[in-house]
Amino acid sequence: MKRITLHTILFTLPVILLVFLFPQDKKQVYASLKDDCSNRGNWMYQRIYENPLPVDIAFIGSSRTENSINERLLEYYIPEYRTLNFAYCRYGRNLHYMLIKILIEEKHLKAVVLEVRQEENPYSHPVGANFMENEDLITSYPFFNKDWFADYATAFSFRLQLVQEAIWGNQGQLTLDTNEYGFYPNYTVPNLSEIEKEGAERQNVGEDSWKRKMENTYPLHYLKKIAKLCEEYNVQLIFLYLPGYGVPQKEPTLADFYKEHGQLIIPPDSILQNIENWADPNHFNPDGSVLMSRWLGEELARELGK
Repeated sequence: MKRITLHTILFTLPVILLVFLFPQDKKQVYASLKDDCSNRGNWMYQRIYENPLPVDIAFIGSSRTENSINERLLEYYIPEYRTLNFAYCRYGRNLHYMLIKILIEEKHLKAVVLEVRQEENPYSHPVGANFMENEDLITSYPFFNKDWFADYATAFSFRLQLVQEAIWGNQGQLTLDTNEYGFYPNYTVPNLSEIEKEGAERQNVGEDSWKRKMENTYPLHYLKKIAKLCEEYNVQLIFLYLPGYGVPQKEPTLADFYKEHGQLIIPPDSILQNIENWADPNHFNPDGSVLMSRWLGEELARELGK
């Protein structure tokens, strides 16, 4: 039995190493995400690597940011800046770090506006490992990281897929997308009773616990890396509070941390607590996004002018 196990390990390790050392085609990384997040990876690749337009301010976050920030409206208030909603559906600080790193390298950002919620999420983004280079994967934070093993499994599976596509010549193809902006309006017909119900359930905010503080070490690790990266490249870091409907917290639980590493801006209750602005309990409808974008434009004009 030991002999079989040893032979299995000796056979498997070289295969794993070959998969991780196989050169990746950036275009194929994005093209292979065609079934995820409404094929947003297709647009993201072209906006960054093929579209020569600059990006001065990037908005990073989940679908909350994607549905909230309308760059066309925003640029009316800060016309000297080219803005980009580069949010990707679902949450995970490892992906946010990778996207900011890519944007700084390729577009030389001046500012990042990063979505924060009432609490940090202790999980990796489902496709965060797909964007990681080997160095980023090896140095990923292991402690209280609920997806540490899953990230390695995801990275191996995804890279094996890319290797097979390259060998057999059946790589995914990008479709032409020249859209300059990343805002994606949410036209879901709202169910006001359901939104009201979930908002009422959010009134009971739990107190800080030892477990929550331990879980925060994972997202805080990446937030510190983001802050360090922004400082190194002289990129202004702004945290935007985007809670769901009904959350009673006037500021996020980790507000002091955000203020220590950048500016924290908080939308008014007139936007956040007005049920008419919501498509569902977590996303603004088009009317809500208009109000949010106008308010944010005025706020950024002040913040960037400091």
